[in-house]
Amino acid sequence: MILLDVMFAGPPGPDGFQIARELHEDSELKGVPVIMLSGVRAVLEIPYELSPDPEWLPVKAFLEKPIKPAVLLGEIKKLLG
Repeated sequence: MILLDVMFAGPPGPDGFQIARELHEDSELKGVPVIMLSGVRAVLEIPYELSPDPEWLPVKAFLEKPIKPAVLLGEIKKLLG
């Protein structure tokens, strides 16, 4: 499992969205579940929710920060069984 933040690198490096797509395209890594964590929606005042999408956001879950530990652990348990 990979926990990935949207803005972990910041400019000029790739952001979490790009890394998620690269992981999804990698034949050895595309089966690894990815949970994306981010506060970007609140910071940039994005008026819509971000959610997993097979093309644009190929992750298993998108969780808004701040996130309660119990919620994060619940998602991890759900994905890892």
